[in-house]
Amino acid sequence: MKAVLIRQKTHPSIPRSNPLERIAETIEMHNPDLIVAPEYFLNNEKRIYTRQEKDGLVQKIADISGDRLVVPGTILWQENGYMRNTVVAVSNGKVLAEHDKSIDGGESLIAQTYGLLPFYGNLEACVFPWKGLDIGIEICCEHKHGSLKIGGTKIDLQIVSGHGSELIEDAFALKSGGYIIICDGMRPRINGIRIKNCSFLPGCAISGEDNGNTFIYSLFPEGR
Repeated sequence: MKAVLIRQKTHPSIPRSNPLERIAETIEMHNPDLIVAPEYFLNNEKRIYTRQEKDGLVQKIADISGDRLVVPGTILWQENGYMRNTVVAVSNGKVLAEHDKSIDGGESLIAQTYGLLPFYGNLEACVFPWKGLDIGIEICCEHKHGSLKIGGTKIDLQIVSGHGSELIEDAFALKSGGYIIICDGMRPRINGIRIKNCSFLPGCAISGEDNGNTFIYSLFPEGR
C-alpha cells in the first residue's frame, strides 16, 4: 500500500491553495492507495462552511478518489448556530465514515470568533472496513484521550489528523503489525508513521520519502 501524507500548515485563519486541487494533484503525481491530510485542511477561507458547502466539497473529493482511500483532514461547518469539526473518509465516490470531533481543542474559540457555539460528537471509536482492513480515525486531542482504544478496539490502521497533536504509545489501538499515522497541520515535519511490534518495540518509526510537499510511505509490504 502506497500512503501519501500531505504536508500543509493549516488553520482556519491561514489562506492557502484550494484543497480539492491539492488532492487532485497528489493523485496525479503519486497515484497512491491512501491519502491523509491534517486537521482543518478543507477550510482554505476565513469563514465556516454551511452544510451544503461541506457536503458538496466532500462529494467532489469522493468523486475523484477512485478506488483509493482519502482522509482529507477535517472541515469546519455550521448549522443552526453550531460549528462542527468533522473528519471524513471517502473512496469510490462514497463517504465511508464521518466523525465529529468530540473534545475541545480550540474549537470553542474558533466558533466564538464567528458568533457560533461549538458542537461536539461522542467520544467513541470511528472505525470502518476498507479492502479487508479495519481502519480507525481520531481528530487531534481525541488520540490523547484514547478514543479508539477505550472500547478495546484493535485495528490495522490508525489515523490521527491533527493540529498540534503527537502520538502516544498508550493510545495505540493496533493489531500486531498494524500502523499508526499522524498528519499534523501545526508542525508538518512531525508527520510520520509507526508500526506496532517492530524491532522489539511497541511502536517504532518507519522510513519514508520526503519530497517537500508530501511524505510517501510503503505499508503492509507482505500483505495483510
